[in-house]
Amino acid sequence: MTAALCPSRATDIYNTSIVIKTVTSMQSGGTQDGSKTIEINSKGKILSIAFTEDGKQVWSGGEEGFLRQWQVNDAREVGEAIQVDSEGGTEIFSAVLSPDRKRLVCGLRFPNGSTGKAWVGVWDAQTREKVLDIHGHTSSVVSVDVSPDSTKFATGSCDKLAFIWSMVTGEQLVGPLRHDGYVATVRFSPNGDRLATAVFKNPGAESIRIYKSDNGHQLLDIPFKAQSYPSSSFTWSTDGGQLFAVAYGEVKCFDTSSRAVLSKWSVHNGEGPTSIVLACNQKFAVVSAYDSLSFWDTSTHKQIGTVVKQASTVWSMALSPNDDRVAIGHENGKITFRSLHDILPGSYFTVNLPLMYISDAAFKFWTEGNLTRVEELLTQEILHPSNPFHHARALAHRALVRTRSKQWNTAVDDAKMSIKIQSSLVGHVALAMGRAGSGEYESATRDFDL
Repeated sequence: MTAALCPSRATDIYNTSIVIKTVTSMQSGGTQDGSKTIEINSKGKILSIAFTEDGKQVWSGGEEGFLRQWQVNDAREVGEAIQVDSEGGTEIFSAVLSPDRKRLVCGLRFPNGSTGKAWVGVWDAQTREKVLDIHGHTSSVVSVDVSPDSTKFATGSCDKLAFIWSMVTGEQLVGPLRHDGYVATVRFSPNGDRLATAVFKNPGAESIRIYKSDNGHQLLDIPFKAQSYPSSSFTWSTDGGQLFAVAYGEVKCFDTSSRAVLSKWSVHNGEGPTSIVLACNQKFAVVSAYDSLSFWDTSTHKQIGTVVKQASTVWSMALSPNDDRVAIGHENGKITFRSLHDILPGSYFTVNLPLMYISDAAFKFWTEGNLTRVEELLTQEILHPSNPFHHARALAHRALVRTRSKQWNTAVDDAKMSIKIQSSLVGHVALAMGRAGSGEYESATRDFDL
């Protein structure tokens, strides 16, 4: 049956109360800190959580069977919740917001199995209307992911299958990719050319597999034993050259071309559900294990900050786009937002300038006036973007750099391409400066007026 939007007072239908409060939680070593939480007293675990691109909101889903959108700054719910199945009882095992912010893809679990139902649904994130029902799986879909260009999505299931689907039509593009156990995690590479999967619950056959995303050809099989599902048991490096995977108290870094173990280190806890998230700037990783979070320097493999204990088991987490905040989904139905500035040294964060985010390295060369080096660094970001918005942002920044070195035409080209991907103030300012520099004063005036 087609899922429907909740009525405006959907929280009353399931006797769901939402309480906003500041709680004091204990960190390892006895340090206390205040953190804002959202308490949803309803159906239990928050199994998925995802930031919007601007970092101001998150989407959440879980056992309750509703997709909800929240403001980060005041923890208020935004708009009407989406009920994924009008009959109730359906759990959201995995939910992902597409990089272009237009679609929400959900992997579902139905009570007592299902006959003929779609185990995957896609919703319009703006209208909140369901746009696709995906048939093909025969059991719970525990992991979903969207390609960086938002044109396709991948699914992994307890039926031991993985697929890649068209975001536009719902057509099956690749698969079935058959595995020897539950497909616990699926993740596209940063440029979308590969798909990695992790297998759970088949002793002796656990692995991470890497496939070509255009035809499903298997490239690598990396021995790895996933610990739980649903979870994010591994994550790609920004350049796609490495995979960071966590299970049973250990993080391993694999080379994605040779499957060699480049490094490994022990983490704080080997129990319960485990997940790993890599910061966009790749300086640190966040590992959740059971009821606590730890933070790790990806270069030295040493722990940074303190182990942050939680009041209940952590089932999902996400980092904000500028890496300064973590959202945590709990077993008890709470979502906690934490500022990492209270936990990690400032050197681990991307420098936040007015209107723009720029890496520490690029900022250093910018302040030194070394525009050639800044342009080289931004070019690398453009060649290996983590998502379309990262791509657009890097192009806009390079356009600004090129206006300073009076490369007017190439600055205009960069700015136009950036705006085509995602309109931004930085992109329009760079475009106006480029046109003014090349003598197109009327066009520049119009751009500044925007």
